[in-house]
Amino acid sequence: MEQPARDYLDLGLLDDAEANIEIVRKAYRYMDQNDFDGFATAFADDAVSIDPDGLPYGGVYPGGRVGLLELAQKVFGTYEVFEWDIQQFAGGGDVVFVHILITFKPHGKPAFQHPVVELWRLRDSKVVEFRVFYFDTKLIAEALA
Repeated sequence: MEQPARDYLDLGLLDDAEANIEIVRKAYRYMDQNDFDGFATAFADDAVSIDPDGLPYGGVYPGGRVGLLELAQKVFGTYEVFEWDIQQFAGGGDVVFVHILITFKPHGKPAFQHPVVELWRLRDSKVVEFRVFYFDTKLIAEALA
């Protein structure tokens, strides 16, 4: 029996994309000004931040701003330089993706660039999940060793 063609564009996924992308852009504008408190205002109190377990700062950080601050302290403490160059924002529904080229410089080691995609999940105009996907966590772990 032949299945009817599915229309994946009819999932309502584009409805809130523009507004949610703007929330994430605004958060990054705060980070560009070294304003972590402004950045954290995008996060709900029950938000969770997640980085891959294969990295020294990997893990799940619950508690909204508190978890985000713990993760940020670990990440920024690992590197002399941690700079981002946002390549693209994309999204649909409650999810925003940010494609970033990050320059890492571990303490006392050479700098390198690495592509990253962040997933930002929103609920009621607040971030409830912030999850980072690195292209090659093994490369980063080796650079830190």
